Amino acid sequence: MVAEISDSLTEVADGKVDRAALAKAAAAFEDGRKKIAEMYESQDQATAKQIEARIAGADDGPRIKQLADLMASPDLAAETALTVQVMYVSLEAFSDANSAEPASASPEKLKSEFEGVITSLRNRTENEKPVPKDVARMEEKARLTFILAALPKQDLSVLSDFYHSAEGKAKRQALVDAYKKVSDRANTRMLEEYFRALAGYFEIHPRPQQQ
Repeated sequence: MVAEISDSLTEVADGKVDRAALAKAAAAFEDGRKKIAEMYESQDQATAKQIEARIAGADDGPRIKQLADLMASPDLAAETALTVQVMYVSLEAFSDANSAEPASASPEKLKSEFEGVITSLRNRTENEKPVPKDVARMEEKARLTFILAALPKQDLSVLSDFYHSAEGKAKRQALVDAYKKVSDRANTRMLEEYFRALAGYFEIHPRPQQQ
């Protein structure tokens, strides 16, 4: 999956991107990620107040919030929530009194139905279990905002310039599109293998016939 996503990104031209400056900013972002993780783990209130003050400030605050909107990770978090929803639905199917019937369907029919289930879950915006996609997106955006607020000004500027550029927007879209593609394929495969195992289970433990 990682290789396929990387290949999709390399197909998008770098244009005028300063790769060295972007690499430095990416390293700073990873340092910021670790700093925020440590802040949460140690419940460092002093650092949290500094981060919150920078986000609320007129100097860097607007740029930080705008950059968090432009980056891909909130959408990727929503895709992860979708995978969890697929898993939830598949486990719910086991407790369904009619679960033996779809488990015994042909592989072609199952694959078609699974693709429909994934599409339906992707489009659903109500009664999403166990984690709504919008909630996952919002939580990741909040975490991302804190990480960006931990970056030095120069690295923040580099990332902001990149994500506002045509190249950056194209790279971001390529990342999201590639992630959705491989995620859908992985989710379909997961459902196929799960229901194949379920069919085997029902061969050994048949459901009692309903009157």
